[in-house]
Amino acid sequence: MVILFFALFLLTSGALYSQEDLTFTEQETISDRFYEASLASENSSSLFDYYESATIIRTEINSASLADLMRIPFLSYNAARLISDYRKSYGVIFSLRELYSIDNIDTTSLKLASPFFLINGKCFSCPDTSGLSKFNFLMRNSLSFDLQNRKGFIENKFEGDKIKSYQKISAQFRDKYSFTLVAAKDPGEKSYSDFSSFSFFMKNSGIINELVLGDYLLEFGQGLALWNCYGFYRSIDAAADTKRTEREIAPYSGANENQFFRGSAIQLKYKKFSVDLFYSYNKFDAGIDTASGLIVTRPVSGLHRTVTELLYKKNAYDKINGINLGFANEALNVGLLFYNSSLSAKLAPNSRNIPEKKNFNYTSFYYNFYSDIIDLFGETAYDGFSFAGINSLNFTANKNVSFLVSVRNYSGSYFNIHCSGFGKNSTSAQNETGVYWGAKINTEAGIFNINFDMYKFPQPIYNSVFPSSGSDFVFNFFSRKIFSVVVSARYILENSETSSADSQQKITKQNFKFQCSDITFGNTTLKEVFSYTDYKVKPNILREKGYAFIQDVTYRLNSLLSASARFALFSTDSYNTAIYEYEKEVPGTTSNPALYLKGERFFILLSYTPIPRLYFYLKYSETVKPLEKTLSSADNEILGNIDNRFSFQIDIKF
Repeated sequence: MVILFFALFLLTSGALYSQEDLTFTEQETISDRFYEASLASENSSSLFDYYESATIIRTEINSASLADLMRIPFLSYNAARLISDYRKSYGVIFSLRELYSIDNIDTTSLKLASPFFLINGKCFSCPDTSGLSKFNFLMRNSLSFDLQNRKGFIENKFEGDKIKSYQKISAQFRDKYSFTLVAAKDPGEKSYSDFSSFSFFMKNSGIINELVLGDYLLEFGQGLALWNCYGFYRSIDAAADTKRTEREIAPYSGANENQFFRGSAIQLKYKKFSVDLFYSYNKFDAGIDTASGLIVTRPVSGLHRTVTELLYKKNAYDKINGINLGFANEALNVGLLFYNSSLSAKLAPNSRNIPEKKNFNYTSFYYNFYSDIIDLFGETAYDGFSFAGINSLNFTANKNVSFLVSVRNYSGSYFNIHCSGFGKNSTSAQNETGVYWGAKINTEAGIFNINFDMYKFPQPIYNSVFPSSGSDFVFNFFSRKIFSVVVSARYILENSETSSADSQQKITKQNFKFQCSDITFGNTTLKEVFSYTDYKVKPNILREKGYAFIQDVTYRLNSLLSASARFALFSTDSYNTAIYEYEKEVPGTTSNPALYLKGERFFILLSYTPIPRLYFYLKYSETVKPLEKTLSSADNEILGNIDNRFSFQIDIKF
């Protein structure tokens, strides 16, 4: 019925309005694919932080080395190598069309990567490229709030009001300098600048290749010693899953209150050699035992609403200083990293091998060797007592076929709060061994991505008193356009174990997703999604199922006004079979809500540009679960079966 309604609407309105702006549609498609590429069931606000930090200062295609090209998110090794070779033969590249015309280049990879690079100072996949090579400015004011009252507000446990606020000012000049100022507040917090962030970034100024003052990210090697707060276990590119895209030093502009650095960092570069020096002094939330003086808990929610949460606020600090030595040419990129992390108090030991100490020293060696068909990369990190290592080989037979094999071994006693290694637990590089195989096959019908990961936890983890193991299998197909429609199918099979003193359980979870997107009628684009999940606990303990039907509609009336909407019906037995599906938000954030139990979800997002450089966004979302009496839990509990939210945002850009 939903599809029929919109089809009839389009037939009656198509003659009244102008043809759709293909550039606008392509921009939205690239943005959607970026978020969907994570395959994540996590809170995807971190995804936008990563996306935005990667686009503050983009990579210039014509001046980037091969190592720089390989750092562009989503750009495949095949594409980076061919771009480098093309420039040697023909010189400067002038347009995106010229990039696409390079023989045997991976165009799918190029399209996903296009928001992250420039061609002669222009971004061809950005909403507004005018003046990008000179000056860009953004002022953002975003507010959102729940229409229902949560338990913490009803019982007066929260110090502040219901509003979630995000304010941002950023500026860029000549793709060499950037400035960002952020102030954010979560619902229930009292101060509208409960979290604030500042960064100044400069690059390509003589021997100073990069310089940042304020808040920043550090990304070296494969993330085993030092990485940012964004670590993803899987993406849609099975032949590149295990590879971290290192940016070395990058300014931070997100609202995540953890895993960034506050201080200064500089990269000095001379020919093929580089030296990175960095210093950070950053406070973090912590619960400290009054008797022992040990840090017993490190909350990462960033919430400061209640008396207890305020007592934990910025209660400890982490002081970091270090150096990284790098060398890069057209065939080899190697680095040697050393840094010291000193906490204000010792950590309390627990069952997850946290050592009772406050000073940590880390040394890491990482490498990346590449030839015409081989990309060999890895890292070995040492914390003074134990090692963590990963080594991977990507073999590119031609533009249509590539394979990846990776072996990882993270010691159970290796401990690092600033790492994010590839693995089942992507926020750590501890207590895990594994072997990963991946294949990406480009055919006339479409692109097949297949991967299989076998892993083991040699020591007990939080839900198992004995060593455990598991495996993940992912099949993903993304078709060519069939009558302007793109069809995709995904199957995920996860096997894992849990154990107690008297029993051992095996958990099998399967998810199937079928999607039709880019269904275009005049100014309107539709997307249909069906997702099914099956969850089993053996032997014969539990079996649960869940499904969701999702209808997305994007309609652009003209260059001033556009709308996106979703209607979803879902039914699952419990949270175990929750279904996640990325949905559009006001710029600056994303959402990936869990659809579980029985209900429906609806949202509508309006975008209006009354005059150039001024943008208004308005979103209303609603989830209804008719069989439930309450939603959520603890202080976030809603008395009733409706969870609805209103968001409003103003952007000024020039």
